[in-house]
Amino acid sequence: MDMSVQGPGSTSVTALSKGGITFGGLGLVRDCANATAPGGGAERNCTTWLDVAFLLLAAILVARFWRTGGKETLGAMGGSPESGTGG
Repeated sequence: MDMSVQGPGSTSVTALSKGGITFGGLGLVRDCANATAPGGGAERNCTTWLDVAFLLLAAILVARFWRTGGKETLGAMGGSPESGTGG
């Protein structure tokens, strides 16, 4: 008995659950029986320190934006163009 669900212009659920023709046929779908979860937990590597450095840089730039009147400047730029100006 075929348990696939077909709709107009769609692929079957059975084909998608097995990796489909494209990925399954090319051997790109991994076997779930060999899947393992990393047990080491979170690691600190160079990417971690770069993330921290860029977060600090972003915090510094946001603080500078607020201290130098950036909010008021953005508020002054709002609104629509005035009528009667331009050609």
